[in-house]
This record gives sequence, C-alpha cells and structure tokens, in this order.
Amino acid sequence: MNLAGHPLNADALPDVKEPAVSISASDVSWSGRACRGLVLIALGFAPLATGAVRGQDFFFLQALAAALLILWGIRRFHRAAPWRPPAALDWVVGGFVGYALLGYAVADIEYVARQEVIKVGVYATFFLVIRDTFRSPDTIRRHLEVLLILGAIISCSAIYQWMAGSDRVWTFQRPEVYSGRGSGTYISPDHFAGWLGLLLPLGLVRMSGACRSRKWRVGMGIPVVLMVAGLVSSRSLGGLLASGIGTLVFCIHLHTRKTSWRTLAGYYGMTLLLFACFVQVATAPAGVTNSVVDRRVEESATTLGGYIELRRLIWEPALSMWLDHPWCGVGPAHFDYRFREYRMGALQARPDRVHNDLLNALADWGLVGTGLLLVGITLGFRSGFRLMRADAFWRRCVADVERGRGEWVFGLMLGSAVLLIHSLVDFNLHIPGSALLWVSFLAWICNLDPNRSRVRSERFLVWGSRAAGMVALTIALLLVWLLGRWAAEQRWLAGAGQAGARVPEQEAGLRGAFLVEPGNFETAGRLGEILRLRGWVGGEDYRLLTGEAMLWFERAMALNPHDPYSRLRYGMCLHWLGRHEEAGQYFEEGLKLDPQGYYANALMGWHFLQLGDWDESGRWFEKSLELLPAPQNAIAPAYLAILQQVRNRPEFAPGR
Repeated sequence: MNLAGHPLNADALPDVKEPAVSISASDVSWSGRACRGLVLIALGFAPLATGAVRGQDFFFLQALAAALLILWGIRRFHRAAPWRPPAALDWVVGGFVGYALLGYAVADIEYVARQEVIKVGVYATFFLVIRDTFRSPDTIRRHLEVLLILGAIISCSAIYQWMAGSDRVWTFQRPEVYSGRGSGTYISPDHFAGWLGLLLPLGLVRMSGACRSRKWRVGMGIPVVLMVAGLVSSRSLGGLLASGIGTLVFCIHLHTRKTSWRTLAGYYGMTLLLFACFVQVATAPAGVTNSVVDRRVEESATTLGGYIELRRLIWEPALSMWLDHPWCGVGPAHFDYRFREYRMGALQARPDRVHNDLLNALADWGLVGTGLLLVGITLGFRSGFRLMRADAFWRRCVADVERGRGEWVFGLMLGSAVLLIHSLVDFNLHIPGSALLWVSFLAWICNLDPNRSRVRSERFLVWGSRAAGMVALTIALLLVWLLGRWAAEQRWLAGAGQAGARVPEQEAGLRGAFLVEPGNFETAGRLGEILRLRGWVGGEDYRLLTGEAMLWFERAMALNPHDPYSRLRYGMCLHWLGRHEEAGQYFEEGLKLDPQGYYANALMGWHFLQLGDWDESGRWFEKSLELLPAPQNAIAPAYLAILQQVRNRPEFAPGR
C-alpha cells in the first residue's frame, strides 16, 4: 500500500497489518461450509432447548461436536484449506483441556468428573473449529446477524410470559419462584438475561453503524428494542445491572466518534431504563421463595436483601472449600457434592453451583485452572484491543479501507464482558447455551485479529495438519462411544423412572443401567434403597434383601466417598439386622459429611432411638427441626410426637 505524501511518518506506524478483505479457501470449501453450518445449528439449538441444561439436550450438542471433529479431521488430513497454526490462545485452550484430563484422573468422583470434562471438550471443540473455519469477516457478520434475529424472537416470548403471567416454557412448567418474570425459552430468567446480555452490545453496534443508512439503523433498532424489553421482563438483578454497565460503556465509546446528541440521548435513555428497572426490582418487597432453600430470604425486606443473603450462604462455604484446596481445587464439578461438608445451617438445598463463576472455578479447578482461564480471557481481549487499534489507524489513513470490523470486535468484547460481570453473581458459564456462545465470541475476536500468526514451514504445514486431523478423528470416535454408552444408560433409567413403574420394573431398569454405566453412584444408591425398603417389609428373605442392599450401598460409597446418605442407610440396614453396635460408625461418618443437614441430623436421632437412648434421640430431632422447620421437615416432628407419647406412659412418670 502506497502512503507516499501521507502526513503521518511511516516510521511511526503502529505494529499492525492492514485488514485483509479477501475470502480465504476455508470460506468456499465444502468442509468449511459444513462446519459453519453445524456451529450455527448448535448456537441456535442451545438457547431454544432451555439452554441445553438437560442431559438429552446436551447429548445433541455432544453429537454435533463429534460430527464437527470428524469433518474437521478429514479437512485437516486432506488439507482441504490452508491451516492456520495455533496461536497463544489456542495453546491455552489445549492446556486447560489437558489440565481437565489430569483433574479427571485424580478426581474423587469419577462419574461426575467425566461429565464435566466432556463439557470442557465440547466447548474446546467448538472453539478450535470456529478458529479454523470462520476466517472471513463477512461470514462472521452474517452469523452474528442471525443470532441477533434469534435473540429478538426469543425476547418476544419472554415479553409475552411477563405480560400474560404465563409460566410455560414449551411443554415445561416453570417453578413458582419465577412467576411474573420472563425467561423466553430458558427456565431461569437469570440465565435468559445472561444470554441476552451477550447479544445486546452487538445489536447496539449494528444499530449505530456509521456506514449504513438511517432506514437500516432504524430496522436494526427493532431487535435491540425487543432485547431490552426482554431484559426488563426478566427482572434479573444481575442481568439488568451487567447490561446497564455494558450499555453505559457503549455510550462512552460513542463519544469517541462523531455522534449526534440526539443519538447519544437515545442510548443514554436506554441505559437509564436498565438502571431504573434494576433499582425497581432491587427495592421491591421480597417475593415467593422456597424455605427449603433459605428461610432467611423470606424475612428479607427487599429482593436485593434476599438476593445478597442467599448468595452469601453459598459463597462462604465455596471460599472455605477453595482455601482448603487452594492449588487444584476439589475436582471437576465437585463443588455440589462437597458442599454438604461446608454448608451453613440456613441453607438446606443443594445449590448446584456457586452462583459466582470465579469462585466456582477456584473451588473446582483451584488457582492453576482458574489462572489458565484468566490467561485465555486476557489473550482474547488483547487480540480485540489490537484489532480496534488497527481499525482506527487505517480509518484515519485511507478512506477506502474496509470499515466496521473494529466496531464488531468492540461489540463482541463488550458482550463477553457483560456476561463475565453477570457471572459474578450467577453461573451463566455453566449453562451450555450461554457458555457456547461466549466461547464462540472469544474465537471470533481472535479470528478478526489482523496480527494472527502464519506458518512459514511447508513441512510443518503438511505434518502438523495431518497430525491434528488424526487426533480429531480419534477424539470423535471416543465421543461417539461415550454417546452410545450414555444413551443406553438413559434408556434403562427411563424405564425405571417412568410413571406407574412397579418395584420389579424399577429394580430391573436400575440393574441394567448400572451394568452399562458402572460408575454412576446414584444408580447404585437408588437400587440399594429399593432393596432396603423391600427388606424392611419383612418376610422370610428380609435378611437376604437387606444384605444385598448393603452391597449396593457399599458400591455407592466407593464411587462417591462424599455421599453421607449411603453410609446412613447402610447403618439403618445394620440396625434392621440387629447389629446395633456396628451401626454407630456409619452414622458418625455420615453426619461428618453433612453436619448441618436436617435429614442427616434426623437420621442420627433415629439411630439413638434404636439404641433406646430417647433423651439423646430427642435432642437430635430438635436440632433437625431447628435447621428446617415443619412442614418441610416431616420426619423430626413425627418422631418427636412418638417420643412424647412414650414419655407420657405411666411407667415413665417421675419417681418410677
């Protein structure tokens, strides 16, 4: 490019390359088109399928990932398109996958760790395939516009739910706690707001495009207005606050461009609307809550008070968990299974996640894994800032250079930052629909970077491309095998859990599921409980049934050493067999794993009741009732009433 006579000194040019405008071979090859089509299907399916949080929905995403790996492996092995060498962020992603595999190898609960590592592998697959196949800015722009239209359509359903008071999502009935809030095709309004927060900055960028006519900007403003209305209908504190901050940053960014005051006033009005809705929701009286989760939330004066209190009850145990395992964490997705050991008495339900993705990463992956994630995020944003700098420079230098790429990168970065802010009070990055879109955003940011590396060695091109193709095909075969195994297990479990299934059918289904998947501790525990209840009915074979139940509880304890209830029920079986002295050890071990659990304390009272120590039994039942009052706690009041009847008998009167 000839810059002769340009007022800028060529020696002072920044270290940036002129944005390439030609379409690479990957945009016209059949394999590239097929890969991009599968990526678009996944990005559209995940939010429509309630965020792909159900096992069968993520099964479809896993199948798409296997298909992507097969296509990409063939593409690389036959060199259907030039191969871009791994950049720094690609190596970080590969390093985190390796770290996840190492965490799986040493995890306490193999089944849980395996499911989490599969998710990590699926996200990494989409990231690396997007990095290789989305090379044209026009291709990325078209896919983003499709996602904006999808966001507007789903927002319409959220607005309808909010205005009509509907709690239906497809054929599902939402929990009562979400009543009066819009969630679109998600079950949780907070997760829906997180997904919309990713897309809203892109809509703002598209609406403010300087190279488009006013009619175009007005037309693109319709999806933006619908998405803002969808955010308002969600009444999500974290989503409104994060999106308000993102919109405010966008308004500040507009000051660096030649923007009229009328346009700025419109964007600032949108920002004020989001903040005003946040204040209105935060100061509203606390709504319907589940006292099993936290009875203090019901006593909070405002929604914000209950919001903070509930998260404090989760964050403090998570912090303690991380401090006990600072470097490598407790294991992949182990937080929920280790939570009982650290929980506070006011929180009796399982939180599933920390409701703070940074703390969740520290608890599960430790400083090492969290450090890798933060390095990857930093490298992605570094690529974005570098491109924005290059785009601004070439705009100043030459009038006919392609424009707008820097604005798209700004929208991608701002959307990613909005989700990260929201994830400080929620677990959006553990919702596949939102996590997959966020990973795609990082990949697209890096693909638009003009300083991406290039290969100089033809030998490295040939052998590196073929080696990558062979690895991809091998991983695809492994994913297909895991898919078949999971599908077979779910078929057996569906037969055991269907409505109206009799006990023999349930038992047969669980036995078949455990034969297919011998690592699922929940299947072993459920089968042990069925056999225990059959043995407690009595009959000539009660000892045989109770003994077999104990064998299944032993398997559950081995597969999940942090499950208190397999130990407690094993102790109950010992009591039923008359081995009272041996039962105490298992009750103590179970209570140690859940010291603040109302049910574990109630079973401890039942244990002392079998030993004939009624005073000690009553103290444990009273503690259980303090942790969770009636009517949610049914077992403690029932046994306290029995103890009171026993004490009222004449033989227990004072002086006798």
